[in-house]
Amino acid sequence: QSQADKDQAGSGTLFAMAPRLWSATPMASLVLIGAMVPAAAFMAPSLPGTLHGRARAAFLSPLPRQRRSEPARGPAGLTAVDPAALGELPGMIGAMLGGDALHNVLPHFPLAGALDSHGDGILLAADTAAQDASLARMIKAVDVGKGSEELQSFLTILLNTPGIKQASQVILPPLSVAVGDLIGFLLPTYIKVLDIVSKTGGHEGLLPEGIGDTMKAVERLAARGEILRAFKVLQAAWPTTPLRTGSILLTFLSFYILTPPGVLFGLFDIYLVSPIDKALETKWTGRDFIIGRQLGGGNFGTVFEAQTSAEGQTKLRGKNGRIVLKRIYTDEEELRENFAKRTMFGTSLVGGTVARGNFETGKVESYFNERVRRYGFSGSFASYLGAFVGAINMKEEGKSTTTLSAGQWLVWQYQGDLTVESYLEGDNFPYNIEETVMGRNQEELTSMQRQTEVIKNILWPVLAALRDMHRVGIVHRDIKPANLLVAENSKPAVKLIDLGAAVDLRTGVNFNPETGLLDPKYAPPEQLVVPQEVPRAPPRFVALLGSPALWQITAPDRFDTYSVGVMLIQMSVPQLRENKQLDLFKAQLAEAGEDLTEWRKQFGDQYDFQLLDVREGAGWDLAKNMVRPRNILQRGRFSAAESMGHRYFWPLMLDRVNSGNGNNPEKEFDVEYPEI
Repeated sequence: QSQADKDQAGSGTLFAMAPRLWSATPMASLVLIGAMVPAAAFMAPSLPGTLHGRARAAFLSPLPRQRRSEPARGPAGLTAVDPAALGELPGMIGAMLGGDALHNVLPHFPLAGALDSHGDGILLAADTAAQDASLARMIKAVDVGKGSEELQSFLTILLNTPGIKQASQVILPPLSVAVGDLIGFLLPTYIKVLDIVSKTGGHEGLLPEGIGDTMKAVERLAARGEILRAFKVLQAAWPTTPLRTGSILLTFLSFYILTPPGVLFGLFDIYLVSPIDKALETKWTGRDFIIGRQLGGGNFGTVFEAQTSAEGQTKLRGKNGRIVLKRIYTDEEELRENFAKRTMFGTSLVGGTVARGNFETGKVESYFNERVRRYGFSGSFASYLGAFVGAINMKEEGKSTTTLSAGQWLVWQYQGDLTVESYLEGDNFPYNIEETVMGRNQEELTSMQRQTEVIKNILWPVLAALRDMHRVGIVHRDIKPANLLVAENSKPAVKLIDLGAAVDLRTGVNFNPETGLLDPKYAPPEQLVVPQEVPRAPPRFVALLGSPALWQITAPDRFDTYSVGVMLIQMSVPQLRENKQLDLFKAQLAEAGEDLTEWRKQFGDQYDFQLLDVREGAGWDLAKNMVRPRNILQRGRFSAAESMGHRYFWPLMLDRVNSGNGNNPEKEFDVEYPEI
């Protein structure tokens, strides 16, 4: 072509280049143009003055026919041009394809909607000179500052990298539209607030160029990789008033006080709810109970089954008089001043130190049981009724005698006397606990499915209890089968007990970063809830204010989920159900560098992984995400909430069930987990 022809065709638009492309490789050019047109709709941010939505509508949407005497107009000032301006383009297409008419050919290409539907013209370019001038002024007026130039250069290079640039061209336009719509929705309310608060308006110049123009400038800068300048444009368009600064600080403060473990709710709990709960708590005495058989014991106390006396039954308000009492062993230790203080409502624990001695440990267990009861978590925990210190009636050889027991007593409603450990060490696990946990024997399921469902329904309420505890800043620190009560006639059937080793990271109660209370068979390799570098807890109010930052930085909840992962492996692998075998497992895992996959490669031939491998290895995948070391961000393993969302806990779907009679029709079963 001559230079005049080239000038006439133009050099700034896609369609003006078409004749030159056809003269070189006609068929390839046709395919190229057909492919580029729809892509151009998504690359609108790179076209000056053209919004994503407008470009897409212009290229792909039908336009109404208009009279030839008037220039065809697209939406919002976009201009359409007569096809004759493209020279011999239609004739070239027809000749290339064997004389087919243009309207028969174009439907096979993405350009069809633009060419075939608009015989009068196709959209060519945007009439955006005024808009471009406005955007240029906005952009030029903003300076990112000398200190940000190097960062801006890095971001520009990064966002112009092939691949990232194409992705941003697809993502940025709809994101810009969404942000603009959000600002447009909130702006009137914001202006009204300014009017009310400032009394003088205070919003002159608010988004002076208009929301649409401001977002165009932001979008254009972001498409070029100038992220900092884009933010500056948006910031410059917002009014610089004290209210703006206050609203930003208020938003951050609201997020901070509401994020776990919850400063706002902590304040209510400490200074309002806890005193009221203490005042309304049942006041027990030794005369309210008659002790029966011993259920168990440990390092800190002995557990008894008991029955309420006639006097005690009146305090239960119609509840069953069957009770569990835990007597805390008496020792010479007394409550230290830096551990607890006396108040008008009773003993109040002070943060910053770990319980020392049996009596303080009993106070800690009572404190945490009271907290989970106040928060309504009782469905996942044993039903706690209170505590007292004093004498009690002991039943010996069929006679009631009064025995002075100067120890501390904790009181629960009786719900059962066996733990998951009792069933785990018994014969035929998990079938021996199936009816209690599931409510029936699932004989319609296969053996593998029955076992898996029982194990899932043991772990589910444990994770639910931990999720609730973690939301209010409590870490249990001693999750194991011996601390899972199997409740009779209760849903869920598994309850979390023994909170004496728990730590309250909201207030620092029972917390010392250098001390840990744990069972090495189930504890994670770090052995401490938070790193040792964390300082001791300050006074309670200060600890409360700093608790969200501590929780987000150290992720202490991952300590408990590791223990649940170990229980998952122990219950699913038959060879690990005895405690001595679990000790061997932990030693082998340490030898494998705490890498569960590596452990299976080295020692897997000794174990049966069928229950973890069913359903495409869902159980094994969950175990790998729970039993693993922390990463540099103190995470790296699932939280309780993340574990509950894993596909291992998805309902079991069976297409066919063999009932044994050979005539059972096809069925589908949904195994539902208890709502907690």
